[in-house]
Amino acid sequence: MGALELILHRRRLKKIPIRIHVNGTRGKTSVTRLIAAGLREAGIRCVAKTTGTVPRFILPNGRE
Repeated sequence: MGALELILHRRRLKKIPIRIHVNGTRGKTSVTRLIAAGLREAGIRCVAKTTGTVPRFILPNGRE
């Protein structure tokens, strides 16, 4: 990653007010889906990303 890309990347990350990282050996995708669903139900707009066999984005409307 070049210097300019790194600067732009860091600026964009700062625009995301809350980031939740899920770590562990098993159950990360399930926990990520549960957290995203809970945030959506609370009226908080969120995007989730899972990285299993097939990486997927879970959009604010819940669709993949």
